[in-house]
Amino acid sequence: MYLMHVMKAKNYQSYLDFKWGATSNELICYDYKLALDNYYDTTAAFEIAREALRKSTNSFAVNIIYNLIKSILPLLISIFILVATRKFKELNQLIEENKNL
Repeated sequence: MYLMHVMKAKNYQSYLDFKWGATSNELICYDYKLALDNYYDTTAAFEIAREALRKSTNSFAVNIIYNLIKSILPLLISIFILVATRKFKELNQLIEENKNL
């Protein structure tokens, strides 16, 4: 929805036009929504976050969202391994250590 709104308002003809022509704020807003939509696969969101960071390296908001998305995948992998190996004590410890995520 957000992507369609920005593409129409800025007259982007394609997704690539949006990706390369959008401001860092537009990219990071779309990126955050994309990551929340599917936090089990943040590959596309991470790619867009990297582009937003490239455009605005000094932005606190962009850096926070970029690093949040970057940290999701390793955390999910750790949880999966602990559940698969039935190490519930370690899983509880991991959850306690990462409450603020």
